[in-house]
Amino acid sequence: MERMTFAILAFWGMAFWIMFGLRDLNKYVKN
Repeated sequence: MERMTFAILAFWGMAFWIMFGLRDLNKYVKN
């Protein structure tokens, strides 16, 4: 149970990190 919760949190954390990272890259590229 705890492993599943940790896996889900890690997955969403990685997804948000990648999403914000790509958005920041787009800003730097435009500038």
